[in-house]
Amino acid sequence: MSGEAADEVLGVGEGGVDRPAGLEPGPGVGGGRGARAARVGVVRVPRFEPSAEHAHDAERDEQHAGGGQEPGRQGAERAVGDGHHGSDGWILRPAGPGRAALVHRYHAAVTPTFSVIEAPGAALAQGAGRVRRDPAARRALAEWRRLAGGGRTLLAVSGGADSTALALAIAPRAPGSCVIGHVRHVMRSHAETRADRDAVAQLAQRLQTPFVEAALGPIAGNPEDTARRARRRALAELAARARCVCVATGHTADDQAETLIMALARGAGLRGWSAMPASAPLGPGVSLIRPMLGVTRADSERLCRLAGVPWRDDHTNDDPARARAHLRARVTPALRQRWPGVAERLSAAARVAADAQGLVEDRAAEVFGDVYAWPRDRLRRERAIVLDEGLRSAWRRLTGGVGADRLGRRRVGPAVDAIRDRQTAARRFEWPGGVELVVGARLVAMQTPECAGAGRP
Repeated sequence: MSGEAADEVLGVGEGGVDRPAGLEPGPGVGGGRGARAARVGVVRVPRFEPSAEHAHDAERDEQHAGGGQEPGRQGAERAVGDGHHGSDGWILRPAGPGRAALVHRYHAAVTPTFSVIEAPGAALAQGAGRVRRDPAARRALAEWRRLAGGGRTLLAVSGGADSTALALAIAPRAPGSCVIGHVRHVMRSHAETRADRDAVAQLAQRLQTPFVEAALGPIAGNPEDTARRARRRALAELAARARCVCVATGHTADDQAETLIMALARGAGLRGWSAMPASAPLGPGVSLIRPMLGVTRADSERLCRLAGVPWRDDHTNDDPARARAHLRARVTPALRQRWPGVAERLSAAARVAADAQGLVEDRAAEVFGDVYAWPRDRLRRERAIVLDEGLRSAWRRLTGGVGADRLGRRRVGPAVDAIRDRQTAARRFEWPGGVELVVGARLVAMQTPECAGAGRP
């Protein structure tokens, strides 16, 4: 869908100075009280099949009512009475003043995103100075500047204390460089998700910062895992449409400590000990950054109180059946009581592990290159951790990483041991994705049935 098409539907374009895709604030946004609303674009987000146990969001149902282009119809983009139709099947349809929704002609329940800021709210005058001077806010701001490098950033705000503190620490100090983004999905009641969304929208108004949201439909399968992956995809889409090069999340030192503890408990290696990276690719041209890893959860709550901003509690995080919730309720309180400051120290340990993992990856790249067959004598001289990383990296290149959760130490470890021992008989190891690793007397080769049929190792 072209930017001009979006302009047409949103009622801007030739006569306006803003393009929906640009999220450019009008004069005064981030500054004076006379700031006008930022015009915000729309983006399509992944669609999930609705389940019977969840009712559709009534607002989305109303916006999606009506027909579309008939199935299978191809052709150039065209403007019609009920919206702008694109050749890819997506229809940009008016959904009220300053709003638009994306619908697909095959699916009546594809979820939309909206512009929300109609006018800036009261600026955070009282408490803003205290937040600005707080050491935790200073650390978060400095880390954001280091990670983002001055790039436009989508602040992912759920409404909880951590992500709210993220916005409080960064948005007022970087006017014009930030957009607040929110993703809501049907993991809790409609009333709770709506309250979360409203809290974030109000925060954006008070911070005089552009705000975008994506609404995901009900999901099937593993709700927690699927929702997390869908949220990441939606944030990447929002960031791209907002012309942001980074998405910043509110993960704190406490989250990092919990991730490290869980990695140790399941017997993970150095990569697992690295926990969450401070920066990682999220989508084409978009990075995921975590500027709050040096800030604790207690710091986040203090920043919210200093600013006089309430936060939302997600009670699904208290479910003791979830490993992280169990840690928060039982393990980390005991650790904090015995070793105050343990979260910051574990987070620092994860940073050291991440640096060490980087060295291992660099060495593995030198040894393994981008081929799939290697002299065994050369591999035998390397440390086991380098062989482990090199074999995993080659497998990911060969398969695209599909099934990575099934390539654990129990599969890779025996292959590494076979490479390093002195046996000469050929041994074969079956790995996910139809990959076979062959350890021979002189050669180690990784192949798929297709490669073998083509005569490649």
